[in-house]
Amino acid sequence: HAEISSVPEHMHGSLEIVLVTKGSLKASIGAREYFVNSGEAFFIPPFEAHSYQMDHTCTMHVLMFTKELTPHFYALLKNNIPDKHTFSVSPECFAITKHFIPEKKMKDNYFRAQAVLAPLICEISEKCNFSPCGNALNDVFYSALKYMSAHAAEPLNREMVAKAIGVHPIPLSKCFSSRAD
Repeated sequence: HAEISSVPEHMHGSLEIVLVTKGSLKASIGAREYFVNSGEAFFIPPFEAHSYQMDHTCTMHVLMFTKELTPHFYALLKNNIPDKHTFSVSPECFAITKHFIPEKKMKDNYFRAQAVLAPLICEISEKCNFSPCGNALNDVFYSALKYMSAHAAEPLNREMVAKAIGVHPIPLSKCFSSRAD
C-alpha cells in the first residue's frame, strides 16, 4: 500500500505547470481527471479549480507564474481554452528544464524563469489543442473572481459581487454554473 499525498482542490490567479520527473500523479481540473506520468506535465490556466494526488515515488516541479511573465501566452488563454490539460514533454525540453531549474525557488530570477517557461509553453500551445471560448461569460467569470479575490476578507454574496462588476445576479450564477459542468 503506497503512501498517498495530495494537494486539495484550490484555485488561484497564477498559471501553473506541474512537471512530473518520476512516478505519476492523478490530477483533476474541474470535473476532468488525468493521470500524469514521468515525462509528462499538467497545465492549469488561471482561476481553474484543480487538485492532485501522488504516491511516495512521485517527484515533480510545480511552476507557478503570472501573466506578466508570459503575456503572449496569456493573450491566447483569454479567448481560448485547452481541450486537454496534459502533454508529453520532449526530451529536449526536459533537458532545458532540468538545466535551468535550481534546487531552490527561482522567484526573482526572470531570465531563468523565461528559459524554463518558453519551451514548456511552446509545447503546451502545440500539444494541448486550444478552442475558442465564449468571451462574454469568461469576462464575467474572471471579473467576479478578481473582485472576490480582492475582497476575500469581506462577507460577500452573489448580489454584492454582481453589483460590483455591473451584471445581474442571474447571469453571474449561470456563469459559475457553466464552469461546474
